[in-house]
Amino acid sequence: MEDEDYQRFVFYLKQIAENNPANINQANESLQELKSQNIILYLTLAARVANTDGIDPHLIFLALSTIKDTCTHKKTVPIILIRQKWKRKDMPTIQMRTFVKQAIVKNLSKKEIPIRRIACAALAHVLQIEQDQWIEVLDFVLKTSSETDPFNIGAITVFNEIFYLNVIPNDIHTDKVDDSIFNGLLELIFQQLLNPSIEQEIKIQITKCLSELLANTKERIFSPNIVSHLLHNIIYSLLPTASSNLYREIHFLMLQLIKSLYANAPFFINDIFTITRLGIECPNQELQIISLHFWCLVWKFEKTILELKFRDDYNKNKPDEIYKEQKNHQYLVYHDITKNFSLHIINYSLVLLSQINPAAKITINDKDFDNVLYIQATIREMIDNLMIENRHNFQEIHDLQAVVNEMLTKNDIIQQHAAVQVLTAMMENHKYFELVDYVQTKTVEILKLTESDCEYLAVPSLNLLSLIIKNYEVILSNQPITNSIFVTMSRILTTFPDNQEIVIKVMHVFISIFNRLSPDGISANFDFFLDLTFSMHQKYISVEEEELSGTVQTAICTFISNCSPDSQIKLKQFLNSVIELFRNNLMNNNIENSNEKLLISLLCIIQSLILKLKKFAIEEIRIIIEILFNIINHKIYFLCEESMNAFKIIITSISTEFSCYAQPFMSIVNLAFSSQAPSLMTATCGAFALFCYQLGRQFCNYLKDEVINLFNWMKSIIENDQYMMIEPLVSSFSLIITGLENIIPLELLQEFWNYGFSITIISIDMKSKDDIRFAETLFTSLCNYFRAILRNVPQDVVNNFDFKQSVKKFLFPFINRIQLLSSSYFPLLKATILLLKTIGDKLGKSMNIMYHKKFVQDLFSDISFKGTLSRDYLDLSVEAVTVKRFLDQL
Repeated sequence: MEDEDYQRFVFYLKQIAENNPANINQANESLQELKSQNIILYLTLAARVANTDGIDPHLIFLALSTIKDTCTHKKTVPIILIRQKWKRKDMPTIQMRTFVKQAIVKNLSKKEIPIRRIACAALAHVLQIEQDQWIEVLDFVLKTSSETDPFNIGAITVFNEIFYLNVIPNDIHTDKVDDSIFNGLLELIFQQLLNPSIEQEIKIQITKCLSELLANTKERIFSPNIVSHLLHNIIYSLLPTASSNLYREIHFLMLQLIKSLYANAPFFINDIFTITRLGIECPNQELQIISLHFWCLVWKFEKTILELKFRDDYNKNKPDEIYKEQKNHQYLVYHDITKNFSLHIINYSLVLLSQINPAAKITINDKDFDNVLYIQATIREMIDNLMIENRHNFQEIHDLQAVVNEMLTKNDIIQQHAAVQVLTAMMENHKYFELVDYVQTKTVEILKLTESDCEYLAVPSLNLLSLIIKNYEVILSNQPITNSIFVTMSRILTTFPDNQEIVIKVMHVFISIFNRLSPDGISANFDFFLDLTFSMHQKYISVEEEELSGTVQTAICTFISNCSPDSQIKLKQFLNSVIELFRNNLMNNNIENSNEKLLISLLCIIQSLILKLKKFAIEEIRIIIEILFNIINHKIYFLCEESMNAFKIIITSISTEFSCYAQPFMSIVNLAFSSQAPSLMTATCGAFALFCYQLGRQFCNYLKDEVINLFNWMKSIIENDQYMMIEPLVSSFSLIITGLENIIPLELLQEFWNYGFSITIISIDMKSKDDIRFAETLFTSLCNYFRAILRNVPQDVVNNFDFKQSVKKFLFPFINRIQLLSSSYFPLLKATILLLKTIGDKLGKSMNIMYHKKFVQDLFSDISFKGTLSRDYLDLSVEAVTVKRFLDQL
């Protein structure tokens, strides 16, 4: 009977292997029926097939897949049920377990990779059932060798896949595996890695296995002596004959070494530098590039790992003086080693650049061109980090300046481009150094490079010029240099009108000029700037390239916002001309064919002018208001959303004068809401919120129904899963509630509160955690929303026990969710503390004494700590002092 079952099982597998659609379904149904009738027999038959010598490898693969699938727990078949059947003590079940183990072990060492991998996968699922009862399988794999595999490379390969496929489950993990197994594997790896008879491709696989072993065992197996022995053998025995691919894998191994043993990383970093240096100084250019890449990763990685270690020590509550002493010592060790090596990398990279083919012979598609770009990126990376680390050591800066001077004098595009990269890195770290005199001497030379007909040099030179102007506005006080910049930029726009990237970069230069030039300087050049920016606007605003059209619009709006009060009359004249241009395009008989992008952009320029001129242009604003009413009433939809944005600017700029437009404004608000277009309704909500905020008390009775209608629409957003619209609406309602303070009925406030609570509950589970910044922004708005509501609730209601319980019910999940978000987002931190302060003021100190004070203290400590490690947190940690004052008041 057993033979018949076996023959039938093999027959079904063959039908599946033949991939005949007519037979596959029938075969699968038959196997499924057998499985449901007797799962132990089903597994036994599969194991027998996988154990049979000389059988078709396809059948072995299918048999092992059967074992894997049967042992895989699912929602409908939890692992506890599988384990109950698997661990029965009757004879058929005991035999089944023996057969399955034999089948898996036998196929783990097969030469066919698919079979070996499916055996590993089957082992993974069986280990989840058996747990540590099957760990001896690993020992068996390690000791297995054959006549065809005298070096036991198969065992190393299997372990590589065991690690790679996460075969050992989390509840067992590697700490349950006897040390002797991993020590034996490490010894085997050492033997074969240094064996000259082993091919390079196999050594690559061995190195990968070593990286996985390191990641899984860390200090447990890799003692300082083992690491020292490993690095010594790599440097003196393996590297001299290593191929580029093997070298690359060794680099990955070094990164894993730093990651896994970061506590001791500073003490073996010298050996890692030696490995990098040997690669950089070899004659193989590909290997040189690989080594440069590796060193950039080491630099970033080592700093991050050291910071993690400092944070670990900090969290262990070591005394501050001990913590600071250890931190300073480790940084000094790391800094002394890396500084000299990084200077070496910079100098060697520059030498390497000089050996590349001349720029004239390089095309964008050449491999040499890629190498040039990478070497220069490496130089930037090294200089950037070197300057941060050596901010008080000016000798290195003078050395770099000398290098820049030499490269700029050479008539070689590659050298000049490298000089631009060095200068750019210096500009990006300008806060730490006094470079203004040096920069002034180099600006004219940089200007010449911006006119290069080689885009490869012109684009980064224009970027650098923008940085110089942004960081050193004193440059613009030098009239000859300023005039040269204006003339050169105008000439570039004339010479390269069709090169969109060049035009974008030139406009960025002008944006920097507008932001940094004195108001008198802008007034003196008003006509030049206006003609240039508006001509660029008219020429490029309709192009398909969004970055170009957006940049020219940003340029003209930046110019407007930075004009001095002396320019008001000219700006008012310009506003009239833009209004006329806008109206002429709008009145085009064939509106569908009119330039939509031009009209939208002109409306944005009008908004900038209104924001700048305010009541000085009151008559022009009245004209614009009538045009906007006309746009929305006639449902010119592509302009409706921007029209509502314009109303926000108008209401902010002339709130008192706008009161006479309340009735027609509310009419278009209702019309916009009836469109059911989400983006238009969101913009309308923002305009309506500003109206309530500025004029709410004057029109409170008139606005009540509108607020209720808007609130009902906002509630429908959740029902339709339009989560991305929630944040701007919540933000708008914060303004509405604040503007109508002490006017909104209590029952409506209660609805507002419940709605905010429902958003909080949904947001805790929604996928916003995949978009951290969205979640941070949403919860910042929610903090302001709840704070506005609480400030409106009468004190007698606040004192009610049920209301306090309602606040507590909301507060715990709300704060818990905030704790999961990034503490580096200052607006959220500040909004949270202000909310807690309001709760304390309104409901008594008992509401915030619990764990919220500790939460804020932890956030403050976190930001203060990061401020000592990272330049990015420096400004935030300073602002956090302000937040701390709120905390002290709780």
